[in-house]
This record gives sequence, C-alpha cells and structure tokens, in this order.
Amino acid sequence: MFSSQTVVELIKALAKALLVGGVAVWVIWRYHDDMLSLMHVAPSAALIKALSLVALCCAFIVASLLIIVMLDVPWQIWSHLKKLRMSKEDVRQEHKESEGDPHVKARIRQQQRQAARRRMMSEVPKADVVVTNPTHYAVALKARG
Repeated sequence: MFSSQTVVELIKALAKALLVGGVAVWVIWRYHDDMLSLMHVAPSAALIKALSLVALCCAFIVASLLIIVMLDVPWQIWSHLKKLRMSKEDVRQEHKESEGDPHVKARIRQQQRQAARRRMMSEVPKADVVVTNPTHYAVALKARG
C-alpha cells in the first residue's frame, strides 16, 4: 500500500513538525516573562527584544533540524544507492542486449561447427593417408611436395 520511501518521508515530516513546534513552545514557555515585559518598555526596545527572541527561537529550530539532517543524509545516500542497483532480471536483460541472446549465440556456434566439419570432410578424399583410432579419432594427412 505504502512504499518504504513514503513512510520515511511521512516520519520525517512529522518529526520536523513536532521538533519545530516543540522548540517554539519551549522558547515561549522559557521566555514568557520576557515577552510579557515587552508591554512595559519603549516600542524600539520592545522591537529589539522581540527580534532577539525570534532569532533565538530560529537558532534553536535550526539546531534541532540539524539532528534530523544528520540522520536523513545517510538514509538518503543509502536509499539512492539501493535504487541504482539493478535487479537480477535487469542484469540478464542488459547482458542479453550487449552480448546477444544466449540461445541465438549457441545456434550460431553450432552452425559454425557444422560448417567446419563439412569443410574438413570435403578435404578427406584429397588426403594421402588416413590414420584412425577405432573408437574416437581419425587424422587425415596429406604430403607436401
């Protein structure tokens, strides 16, 4: 139903959302007194303090997302290398395309052997002597001269 890649992407998205939300809630909880005190200071000072709190929150979020990146990069490399691998059927098909179909190659070799045998047999009548082994071999010799 779902591929492993889809499940991993879902887990990563949930982890990112929970991490960003958790860090934001933690920063608000940790610095809520500073945020409430912004009402009692001058607008320019309040803006500076608010921007520093936002920058602090962003820094914590980036630091927390680095954890996910450190886990995700090796996973992505492994997943990419796994996708690049060829299946056994792909290897067979590529071999067939580059080297030719094994059945066709076997048939061609058989025809070549038959042609060589026919040439050899056509030369036997021209031989001066034929030496035979009763079970396996025969050698036809022709004297030069």
